[in-house]
Amino acid sequence: MLCGGVFEHKWGPWTYEPRKGGYYRACELCGEIEHR
Repeated sequence: MLCGGVFEHKWGPWTYEPRKGGYYRACELCGEIEHR
């Protein structure tokens, strides 16, 4: 399923990834990764 158009992302909880340098979360529907 593609998100961002008709469907909104269903974001999981923010998780801290020190090796990646910050907080990351993933959409449970399409698997897209967002970071801050």
